[in-house]
Amino acid sequence: MRHVEVMVSDRKLEFQEALEEKCLWLQVFFDYSHIVKNFNDKVVNVVRKDKQHSIIEECNLVAAKDLKKTRYILTASRMTLHKKDEYTAAERVIHKGSGFFKTEDIVEGGV
Repeated sequence: MRHVEVMVSDRKLEFQEALEEKCLWLQVFFDYSHIVKNFNDKVVNVVRKDKQHSIIEECNLVAAKDLKKTRYILTASRMTLHKKDEYTAAERVIHKGSGFFKTEDIVEGGV
């Protein structure tokens, strides 16, 4: 591996530590998606959980329960959230009704 100068790695700490110990000459790089994932896991979720615990200590269980459901909102990109809002705003038939079983269409959205 002496001829290798640069290596791209995932988020596995053990792998990174082994490379740094055995291959001192290598420069290790991480791709953008792994950096974002690591930040979301180690920072955003930890802060959210700490806040949730402090809200529980204040005996506001409703707010703590609401905060528990925000991981997706906090870690999703703006584009993803915008697409989801557009999808929800449009009325879509998610189950076609049946004359035989006398059921109606089930419509999602229309907010």
